[in-house]
Amino acid sequence: MVKNLPKDAFTDWTFGFGDLQRVVDLVEKAVERNAAETAEAGRAAAIKAAADPSHSFVKRPVFAPMAAELWKSETTFPRVLRNALLVAIYSHIEYLLLSWCESISPDPTVSEQLKKRKNDESYPGRYLRYLRDDAGIDLGDFTKWPEWELIDGYRRARNCLAHRGGIVDGEEDRQKIATLPHIEIDDSGLQLIEPIVHLRPGACQAASETAKAFVERAVTTAQRDARWDGSKRE
Repeated sequence: MVKNLPKDAFTDWTFGFGDLQRVVDLVEKAVERNAAETAEAGRAAAIKAAADPSHSFVKRPVFAPMAAELWKSETTFPRVLRNALLVAIYSHIEYLLLSWCESISPDPTVSEQLKKRKNDESYPGRYLRYLRDDAGIDLGDFTKWPEWELIDGYRRARNCLAHRGGIVDGEEDRQKIATLPHIEIDDSGLQLIEPIVHLRPGACQAASETAKAFVERAVTTAQRDARWDGSKRE
């Protein structure tokens, strides 16, 4: 049992979200710039071809390559960037909570033990349960926190993206993911035959803000503990 809790925990355990937000901004600007540059290049190629009387649209097609590049810039490029970023945002939550468990536990094998636990299907739930039930930090019923259902939705989206290429198999996953801001399940068959997670503009921004609010709530709730007096851990 930990006897004292670190006074600077808020700073220690909410770090990184500013950097994540800056990356989100960079990604969205890169997506917009790429789309604009691709559209302009296609427009210029079409104008040049139309102005050349000797240009053969059969031998040197313009519109099919233009459509292919537009598809990449509007769909493939943003999909790859946003999917990778959402995985990173959710993974950061798990990293911070596990680091918190490791920092206050006297047992150096706590990380391995937590990974083997089966009493909670999600790692955030598993880590928070350890902090509350084993470390004795008064977190209350964290499943009632406003961000909990969203975090669980992001967990499911992350698992689909990381392990299934974005394909959504289960109905429960589908329902939970579909409630996330700026995220939808695309079952049009245009990207893949199977229904997949589709992140629209604003999805990573919302995920980053929710993740930050969730971790901040965990820390500020824990700070009500009487042992949070700034003393060194024993």
